[in-house]
Amino acid sequence: MRVLRSGSLSGRAGIAIAAAAALVLNACGSPPIDRGSDRAPVTRPDARAEHAQHMEEAWRWLAARYDTDGDGQITAHEHDRGETAFRNLDRDGDGVVTRSDLARDAVLPPDLGIPLLLPRLFGGSQAEVAPIAPLAVALASLDRDGDGRVSVAEFRRAVGLGAPAGIDGFGTLLAGMDRDRDELLSAPEIAQWLLDRDADRDGLLAMRERESSREGAAPVDGWFEPEAREPAPDFAAFALADGAPTLRSALQQRRPMALIFGSFT
Repeated sequence: MRVLRSGSLSGRAGIAIAAAAALVLNACGSPPIDRGSDRAPVTRPDARAEHAQHMEEAWRWLAARYDTDGDGQITAHEHDRGETAFRNLDRDGDGVVTRSDLARDAVLPPDLGIPLLLPRLFGGSQAEVAPIAPLAVALASLDRDGDGRVSVAEFRRAVGLGAPAGIDGFGTLLAGMDRDRDELLSAPEIAQWLLDRDADRDGLLAMRERESSREGAAPVDGWFEPEAREPAPDFAAFALADGAPTLRSALQQRRPMALIFGSFT
């Protein structure tokens, strides 16, 4: 696990270094990988082109499933999956879901998205934790025109897109930090959000802050010895074919079972 150290960013020199690294990490195209003089270079896929292809496939699936009148847009009534799910798809907020919605970068839930983006943006692609004080200073220092606020143009000029393909990095920051809704980030707004998010008061912005702040033993990753394993809570699973409910415990008695949690729109 890589941690951004307090002394690694100092004033505008540190910002320049971090920005240069981020620009390299977030470039749309990656340089060829040299496999030796006897082979042609292998070019990595363009992340944003791949994302666009996936979103086009997703739109075709959504349209086939929910656009019942074939007019090229999906209404909340046609979608029928709840207000929150529809709002997540309707990225421009115009009340309907179209192909253009999926072409827009998505804003992540701030409580999860900001701790994912900021440590890696300023600490490297593998960083999971960053000290809050220098992180707040680094982010606020992206204010190039000296008006006391960071704009989307200043953010992108310094760090490129600042997020993986398909994710609106600055929009994710605004969703959590922009208290006055002026679409700009001031130093107090940045610092206040980071301090509020630090539930365990250890001075760090951690990707897993919510787990570490809970009472009791910390979560365990990796292999569990048989004696340390706990059965999953029982619940009813519904067959796709006929909708008949079956208890998890009954399924597990008949055959081995794997539980896979994901989002299927």
